[in-house]
Order: sequence, then structure tokens, then C-alpha cells
Amino acid sequence: MLALNPMPALQRLTHAGVSDDGEVLIEALAPGPGRRFISVSAHGAGEAALTLAGLGAAGVLAYDVADAASLLRLLTLKLAAAHLMGREDYLAVMGLRAASRLRRAALADQVLRGLPEGARGWWAPRRRWLMEGLFHADRQAAFFAAFMWALARLVPTEAQQTLLFGPTPEARAAVFRAHARRGWLEAALAQLGGRVNLFFPAPEWAASEYPKALNRAPLQYLEGLVAAGLGDSPLFGYLVRPRDEALPERLLPPHLRPGAFDGLRSAASRVRVVASEPGAPLPLDEAPGGHHGAYLSNVVDYLAEPARRQLLEALVARLGPGAPVLVYSNEAWGKVPADLGLALDEAASARARAVDRAAIYRRVEVYRTAGTPPPSDPGPRLRVVS
Repeated sequence: MLALNPMPALQRLTHAGVSDDGEVLIEALAPGPGRRFISVSAHGAGEAALTLAGLGAAGVLAYDVADAASLLRLLTLKLAAAHLMGREDYLAVMGLRAASRLRRAALADQVLRGLPEGARGWWAPRRRWLMEGLFHADRQAAFFAAFMWALARLVPTEAQQTLLFGPTPEARAAVFRAHARRGWLEAALAQLGGRVNLFFPAPEWAASEYPKALNRAPLQYLEGLVAAGLGDSPLFGYLVRPRDEALPERLLPPHLRPGAFDGLRSAASRVRVVASEPGAPLPLDEAPGGHHGAYLSNVVDYLAEPARRQLLEALVARLGPGAPVLVYSNEAWGKVPADLGLALDEAASARARAVDRAAIYRRVEVYRTAGTPPPSDPGPRLRVVS
């Protein structure tokens, strides 16, 4: 039922799929025609930028605090593929629909032919990632496959279905505790995790406190993911369900669902990838106050206090009055300074948490700039730039 993907993790993309639940993004930022957004990621695939643009945003600035080159490559490929092909073929290229090897090869070649020359030169030697399905070709997928491989050896076959699809969080967690949280394993991980960074990117490890605790006790965190429901998670569902079965539409990112894909096909003119260097100031030259909201993923966990403050100050200057800012974090304490003009919106945060099916972050928070937002305006069209 569960298998380990043999491709070494270090030969993979850092991250090529979703980072969180797109329903939270929609609830927090209300994307739509005439609205412009800033999407900031850390080693991300930019899927949030595609959701915003695919649902009609007039413009999206996509920025990555760690790897802007990877963000540009992934968004260029995904936007080109969406423009070239229909929804079912696109989902097959992403690894979200079953397809024969022959069909996957033909689709990979179609995507490569449709890329700009520079992008094609980078992706052509990595054609195997398109053959595998792009969402399955990153380090997160490799790590998760290893985790599932280990569970398959710890959890009896007859209990695996309950682990993944059990009717209640309590039922799923009970299977995990009974078979995976073994004393000898927790002790070994605590010893090893106290000496070696097992899981976390270096910037996250350096800038945050929680990686050290989770690194020593990963099974407690993983039990929480199991309880939340791996089989019905927008992050993990496609990794644990059989690939020869159609993924339920509710588990697809919002911009890939029926009725929304046409918006993604035309989104290239509305997305701009901002060139940057790690640790450099946010290089946005747009007029102050011209954006209606921002998505920050959990970048606050990747940045030390001076860089975090610099990023948030730049965002506030570029957001209009009353603009929402969606912030994720796994830290026990809030990382948005109170003196920057961003106020926590408790009611909006509660609504965002209520729709979150991913449950991978301790904190799901919506902040707002001061003032009352004006009516939406069309805004300028933005494009992907290299």
C-alpha cells in the first residue's frame, strides 16, 4: 500500500507543490478581479501566487526570500503548461491525475517545447521530474514517502486504512500511537535530533526556536498530522492516495478545480516574479499603497528579526488601508512586531483557522493595515519576468 520513492531527496526540487490549504488563502485575502496581491514564499513553489492569479486577481507580485531563481523556473513552467494544455493534461503533468508512461512522456515533451529557450535549457535535463509528476518531484514528497515507507513497516496492513482515512481524529491518532510511537524509536530520535538537524532548512533552523524541539520529538508533530487526516489533506492527500485513482476535486488547489482552470490559463500576464537575493530588501518599485493584501506563508520563521522587520516594513508601505496579510508560523510566540502598523484581526484569524484542513502550522493569523479598504480597482496587468 505504501512505498518509498527511490529518487534521492537532494536531487529533487526543494518544493514544487502546495505549502498550505488554498481555502485559507481565499478566506483571508478574498482574491478576485481588480485586486492586486503580494505573495512571499521561502523555498516555495509559488502555488499561492497561482491561486491568487487563477481566481482573477489583476496582478500578483511573487517573491521568495530564499530562492527566487527556483520560484521563477517553477512559475514559468506551470504558467506555460496551463496555457498550452487542457486541465486534465495539466493535472497529469503535475502528478495529480493518473496517466500512462507513454502519455506522460508526450505531455512532458509538449511542455518543454512550449517553454522559453532559457527555461527549456534548464528543464530539459530534468525531464524525469515532469515524467514523475512535478508535485511528486520535490524534497517534501521524498521525505513524506520515506515517512510512509517507515509507517508501512510499523503499522500492520489492516490498520493502515484507519491511519490514513479513519472516521475521527481520535481513531487515526490511536493507530499512530499504538504502532508508531514506540519508546525505543522516540528515544533514538531524541538522541539523534539533539545532535543533528534532521529535517529543517538552515535558515529556518537558525531563525526559529521550534525546529530544535520538533527535531528531537518529531513523532508528536507527525501524530498531529495523522490526526488531522492525511488522506483528506490538501498537502498530503495526493501523496498517500493510490496514483491510479482520480484525486478528489476538493483536494486540488482551488485554481485547478473545475471552473477555475481557465483563469490559470490566462494568468501569465498577471503574475510577476520579483528578482531578489537571499537577505536583500524586498525589491518592489510599485507605488506605495497599491496592493490589496499579502500572503507570507511561514517566511517569518525563516528570517532573523532584522530581516523580518525589513520585509514587513516594505510590505506595509506597499499595501493599501485595511489590507489583510496572511501569516503562518510554527513558533510559540508571534513574530509580527506590534509597532509596524499591522494589527492582528482575531475574527478573521479564527475564520481562517476554521477552514484550514492542512493543520501543519501552530499559528494561522490574519493581520490588517490601518484604515478602511477602498473599493477594488482593476489595477495594472503584470507579467512573469526573468
